[in-house]
Amino acid sequence: MTPTRDIPVLRHGFTLVELVLVMLIIGVVSAIAVPRFAQASARQRLDAAANRLIADTALARSRANAASESVTMSFDTNDDIYKVSAVAGDAFAVELGASPYDVSITSADFNGNRFVQFNAFGIPQQTGTVTISSSSGSVTLAITESGEATR
Repeated sequence: MTPTRDIPVLRHGFTLVELVLVMLIIGVVSAIAVPRFAQASARQRLDAAANRLIADTALARSRANAASESVTMSFDTNDDIYKVSAVAGDAFAVELGASPYDVSITSADFNGNRFVQFNAFGIPQQTGTVTISSSSGSVTLAITESGEATR
């Protein structure tokens, strides 16, 4: 008879305790990261909406100046929409309350009005502010005497 040796059996894989521990660590990291990601996403949407509003204000100014006609930007705080009046049929509206922005126009005040009108030289008839907000905060944009929109 030949002598037998006990050969250790190599086990491949993980124990249940190791798997549960890894799942627990993933759960804790996710609980910390997901709310921060949601807040960062809301802040990015707010910044994108503010940048869009600044760009559209510059566009309205330049259209008024180029066409030598007045151009009006009006703000609807109930429906979260702003509109730029037509110059040669090029009117448009931007709905900030819908995707991709999902923000609210909380206030628009131009000497008691909810619109700003740029004259034929691109200069606003009145200055004022527009405030947009989301769950991550708010941004107030000022339309200056020169017609620029600034934060």
